[in-house]
Amino acid sequence: MAKKFFIFGLFMALLFPVLVSAEEDSNKPVKFPNLSNVNTVLENTGGSQGIGVDLEQATATNAVPRVVGLAINTAISLAGIIAVFFVLYAGWLWGTAAGNEEKITQAKSIMQNAVIALVIILSAWLIFITLFELLAFGDSYV
Repeated sequence: MAKKFFIFGLFMALLFPVLVSAEEDSNKPVKFPNLSNVNTVLENTGGSQGIGVDLEQATATNAVPRVVGLAINTAISLAGIIAVFFVLYAGWLWGTAAGNEEKITQAKSIMQNAVIALVIILSAWLIFITLFELLAFGDSYV
């Protein structure tokens, strides 16, 4: 086992400098972006990646579905993160049970409930996406 760690460490010590070798051209001056209009800079940066809201598009007709979609998507995401946390906690509890049947039973119960919760969360997300597509809101709201 120690030999494997040594080989891995040697491999990383030899490979790591190659992966991060960034040279600086000392003759070239450093350019900083013009931050006089921060909103324009952020809009240009985010807009090039498809992030942001077109203010002309954000009218009263589509503002409510956008907010509802964002709220539901955020809630489903948080519920999924919590369920995954419980799966990890149950695994940790099971791993540290040291043969204690009571802790193993508790860990199995937590794991089972967390997996059921994940299935329910994924089903809710699928229903949410399907309903928003059927209502013709499109995928820009989720």
